Amino acid sequence: MKKVFFNSTILMMIIALIGTIVLAINSPLFFSPVVAPCRDTDGGINLTLAGTACDTAGCAQDYCASTSKLAEYSCSGNRKVLNTHICALGCLNARCRYEGTRYNLYTASTKLYLNDSINKVRSSVTRTILPNLFSRNSFNNGTVYYISYISFGKIPITFSKLLNNDPKVGVYPSKSYLYNVSIIFSNNVNFSDPTLINTNFTLLRRDFVIDNETNFTRLVLRDDKKYILEDKKPIRFKQISPVNSSEVTLKETLVSFSGDLQNTNKIIVQVFDSNEQVLTEGSYLVDPFFGTFKLDFNTVSIPENSLQRESLAINPLGNDKITLTMKDHRGLEQTFNWLKSDGFGSSILADANGNRINVIEMNPVGILQYSVISNGVKGYILKVLNITNTTTGYINDIVLLEDLFSGQIYNLNISSEGNGILIIENSTYSVTYSNSDIKIRQSGISVGNVAIYPPIESSKGAKIILYEPIISSINNTSSFRIFNGDNYISVPVIISGNSFSIGGQTVTPNSSVIISSGKVSYEFTYDSPFTTKVFLRDVSGNKITKPGIIIFEKNGYLSNYEGLIVKTEGIGNSADGVGVDDVEMTWGSNLIFKNLQLNTNPSIYKSMDIWGSIISLNKSNVDQYSSNIKYNVEQLWNSIYVSEIV
Repeated sequence: MKKVFFNSTILMMIIALIGTIVLAINSPLFFSPVVAPCRDTDGGINLTLAGTACDTAGCAQDYCASTSKLAEYSCSGNRKVLNTHICALGCLNARCRYEGTRYNLYTASTKLYLNDSINKVRSSVTRTILPNLFSRNSFNNGTVYYISYISFGKIPITFSKLLNNDPKVGVYPSKSYLYNVSIIFSNNVNFSDPTLINTNFTLLRRDFVIDNETNFTRLVLRDDKKYILEDKKPIRFKQISPVNSSEVTLKETLVSFSGDLQNTNKIIVQVFDSNEQVLTEGSYLVDPFFGTFKLDFNTVSIPENSLQRESLAINPLGNDKITLTMKDHRGLEQTFNWLKSDGFGSSILADANGNRINVIEMNPVGILQYSVISNGVKGYILKVLNITNTTTGYINDIVLLEDLFSGQIYNLNISSEGNGILIIENSTYSVTYSNSDIKIRQSGISVGNVAIYPPIESSKGAKIILYEPIISSINNTSSFRIFNGDNYISVPVIISGNSFSIGGQTVTPNSSVIISSGKVSYEFTYDSPFTTKVFLRDVSGNKITKPGIIIFEKNGYLSNYEGLIVKTEGIGNSADGVGVDDVEMTWGSNLIFKNLQLNTNPSIYKSMDIWGSIISLNKSNVDQYSSNIKYNVEQLWNSIYVSEIV
């Protein structure tokens, strides 16, 4: 009886255990057997470190699928997965190569500006600067030591274009080399010596082997390919196998030996720019032979779309008008009409209704007309709104002026009959008035010193001058004050009988006087015994007879205030509307970096001067051109450097 009870108990326990197992298997709390996790020795997706990923199916190593593509294994859950990645600087030894130490070709105090050669500031890179790249090496059982360095060619940085590209700042193909790589040996080497065959030969961190195809005239170095170096010839390469594979020229390279291969102490590898690969802003050039360093044109200091630029837009309006859109020194933006044609070829400085804009100090300015005033630092365009000149005294006299940019209305502070003071931003101007007009000049300057073509300042510091030929009386004039980009210069005026002299030179009916004011010049001609007609001259020395705009840039590194001259043309009717004729540059005789057509928009022609101003001439309307000038707050410079690739 006990035995039966015991056996029954065991049977019940077994049934209960089986039931528990079944419930556990079907329970959401049941845990699967532990599976070995995936492991990746480089910590996941790491393009700059070679690694091995392992899972239950085995292990796999990262590898280079091509010279520019990495096959990278990593873990996804418990499984290893394979993805490919493009390596910008190439793939080597199962990892993407990356940029190491860099060395700028400029300094904080000495920049690389437009038209500078890339070697102006720093002409070479040596072992002391990049010790890893130019480490001291030896071969032939330590009997020959050698060092290396890079020297840069005298190639200018220009604004240019190639073939079907838009113009950009860059280092364009030149007769000069871009850079040299020099390898100098401690003593003369005979590379045709059979004992050197299969010797390791490391150049700029690239490991070569001297190949058995080396002979008296050519040095053959073996790595992933065979590279053939011959004196005064480009480098050539071929595949290691088959043996008779064809040789391919490594373009834009040139090799030279000091002496010959039986007795040389120097090898020079030159690299040139090519039409296929130009070093332009935002691009770089990996050395085509060594592959262990790059020359990088990182950026220009103020790109075209930078907030450190402002736009000066000159646009035709209808057939007979031209407007200017700009911000003044207060950051106030305004679009205003500055040129008006009569429809028969005669244009003046005026608003859209023909109300004149005056650019001579102390010239009469009538109601609804404008006067440009300036102390040489800040300038304003003021419109005469109203003149009330009572017949008894001056207490009830009123003169109202409106600031074109701010819209602020100024009530002249009248101090005596026909005289008042105008104060704008701590600048004081003296005003005389009559029933019909006012005359205005900068206070503190004697009455006979007359400013012509006063500038207004833009938001980024350019000085803007509205120009038209002017006729000025010299009866009560002792000197003309003319702005030169920095300040006013004084040009003395002397009347002598029926003639007069300006700047010490006599003006007669048959002769004129040229006065330079900074980078622009004016021609003073004889109009009558007591009046002179003044013309701005273009960069070719011709008189400009139609209204225009002068844009003075800030002081550049050459201590010049360069300028742009906006010239206009057109009769002003439906057959020949007025528009921009050209925007001339005072730098470079208006020839360098000039009117380069865009491939992406063939109607646009771009220019750039040494300051870095970008001038766009829009010819989409074949009758009336417009222009947009992007002026930069400081002179444009170029960030170029050399760096290791590791």
